Amino acid sequence: MNKLGENLIFLISLPRSGSTMLQRILAGHPDIQTAPEPWIMLHPLYALKQNGIHTVYEAPLAKQATDAFLSERGGEETYLDAIRAMASVLYGKSLHESGKKYFLDKTPRYYYVIPELQRTFPEARFIFLFRNPLSVLSSMLSTWFGNNLEFFIKSYNYADILNGPELLMQGSHLKTKYSATLAYETLVSTPAVCIKDLCSKLDLQFHKNMLEYGNTTLDASQFGDQVGINIHKRPNANTTNKWQKNMARKELVDFSRQYLDKLGKNIVVQSGYDFRLLNQQLDKITY
Repeated sequence: MNKLGENLIFLISLPRSGSTMLQRILAGHPDIQTAPEPWIMLHPLYALKQNGIHTVYEAPLAKQATDAFLSERGGEETYLDAIRAMASVLYGKSLHESGKKYFLDKTPRYYYVIPELQRTFPEARFIFLFRNPLSVLSSMLSTWFGNNLEFFIKSYNYADILNGPELLMQGSHLKTKYSATLAYETLVSTPAVCIKDLCSKLDLQFHKNMLEYGNTTLDASQFGDQVGINIHKRPNANTTNKWQKNMARKELVDFSRQYLDKLGKNIVVQSGYDFRLLNQQLDKITY
């Protein structure tokens, strides 16, 4: 296990963006080991932030105490060194047991700690997966909330759609040794070209059997896609427009339009999508 992350691949996206499918595709590579959404780097790296953690032990005070301790012992770089040591044990054990070269950590909410991940593991490979924000919204609503907007707005997933796009977009623009950005729509429409290009950018050898992700299994888990992943055996372009059928209710169309306005044209466009076209598609939905 390389201390600076040479053996690591991070796949980061919003939830319901096709990351489980891409993880399964990459798991078909003979050198890649993975497990469903480890989440193991989220808490230790988020501890570097001033806000966002609420605990019974008073997280802001703990942050002050940790900073004071580190100030006489090398500062944050010492803390990052300790995280690298922890990562060597956790990721390294999985690599040792599998006999493979790379560990792929697919955890969507790492979008909250992308700069910290890149600082901790400068030699790691990063994949940023984007998807039409209305497809993501529709998939969350239909899969987890039965299209109930009241339940959705009270959930952590509402924060995902509000915070995730901008943080993911900003993180994808940071300079790293190995990184690749791709869109779900491109992945399912031209999978061979897309995965070949991805492997090239990450300095990995492409194997055509990777596309047959139905032949690849992951450990049983409650995390990751448990529904759509088992419907198809390889990327399927017919999934890109399902959101329009699901959102065929006035309240869902209105909510979708409000959501696009909250994101703003700049974030939508920089994420690779046409702000005007998405609004036009909402206009054409009948209910």
